Amino acid sequence: MAKARELFAAKDLTQGPPWKRILEFSIPMLIGNIAQQLYNTADSIIVGRYIGDNALAAVGSAAPVLHLLLVLFVGISVGAGIMVAQYFGARDRENLSKTIGNCLTLTAITSVIIMVVGPLVTRPLLELLNTPASIIDWCVGYLNIFFLGGAGFSYFNILSGILRGLGDSVSALVFLLLSTALNVVLDIIFVASFGLGVPGVALATVLAQALSAVLCLGKLARMREHFDLNRAALKLDRELSLAVIKLGLPSGLTQAIFSMAMIMVQSLMNTFGEMVIAANVIVMRVLPTFPQSRRDAPRDRGALPSPCRTAPEPPPRRTSPHAQSPPLNRRPGNPGACFFAVCPAHRAKPAAGNRAPPGRAETVCGA
Repeated sequence: MAKARELFAAKDLTQGPPWKRILEFSIPMLIGNIAQQLYNTADSIIVGRYIGDNALAAVGSAAPVLHLLLVLFVGISVGAGIMVAQYFGARDRENLSKTIGNCLTLTAITSVIIMVVGPLVTRPLLELLNTPASIIDWCVGYLNIFFLGGAGFSYFNILSGILRGLGDSVSALVFLLLSTALNVVLDIIFVASFGLGVPGVALATVLAQALSAVLCLGKLARMREHFDLNRAALKLDRELSLAVIKLGLPSGLTQAIFSMAMIMVQSLMNTFGEMVIAANVIVMRVLPTFPQSRRDAPRDRGALPSPCRTAPEPPPRRTSPHAQSPPLNRRPGNPGACFFAVCPAHRAKPAAGNRAPPGRAETVCGA
């Protein structure tokens, strides 16, 4: 029991073997990243199974917009974790208390801003992204529920960052796993039983995230031996708030740039229709994106261009009028395309009529 309590307690990571502390802290975070992917995948599975392809396309079209408007909380979370870790390691109880209180106040302010601004810009932004008319209403309803109930998401991210700053990454993982399980259960209830459709999926996610935020806050309240949480701590301190924002700004900007790239890709994807959007959502949920290695890339000497195109006409050669005409087939290994005579799809010996007459461009096979 004592070891279990120690596992869920604040830890001074400067004490003990470094490799052990690094593993104890990083493994829960890695598992948490996997759980976060399962969170999104479960939503997509339930939507596709119980509602349909258009609903899946609506959830996929809404995701980049949602990420763009919520990256601010990610930045504050990173800055909060750094500041809390610094003051916790320095045993500075006063500044630690002020940092935690300021992070909670900043989160409340930004949550209100998102609740007001988000619903106002949702439809114009989706129209700007060429969202199909058949799914835009679902997208708007999905995003509006998220923005109006976004306090749970924002507080869970901030409080998780604070707990990790105190050296406790296990509690945040456990709360995330509970939230993921509750999200799946509520998805099935709201969608399969109550027939709420896409808004039901958003409502289930908001409620599950609110539960995780409450659990994080309860855990933080039981760590009062390390800091004080009172009105004085909740009062905004200009220097501390700016320090948190400054530390979290690089991470927030990185996420924002990534979200903008996702929005550009989604805008292009929307022009192909609902089925292509839904297929893209499935692929992004199932297959992780890995950069293609050089080993897996097609090699020049074995690659065949596709589709068929016309090879450029070779430059004229200076030959004697009595010299024999050069063969029309290229040498094997030429990085260009082969002719019919050496193409793997046309290995049979070509008839005499298949050869291009001298002086004309030859057709490249892309079979």
